[in-house]
Amino acid sequence: MAVYYKCKICGEKHLSPIAFTKESFQSSTISGALFKCPKTGRAAKYDTTDMFWEAEEAPPQ
Repeated sequence: MAVYYKCKICGEKHLSPIAFTKESFQSSTISGALFKCPKTGRAAKYDTTDMFWEAEEAPPQ
């Protein structure tokens, strides 16, 4: 599973630049992390409420 966030700049989902384990994500005190939008290069602040877990797709076989 990977942690993503919905970008406040472009509206798409992006992989979080911060690596969380399930336990550390649930107990994280992160606040105001500045993430850069991969598409536009502009930055916005995010916290744990902006992030979500999503299962990674299995590679084609």
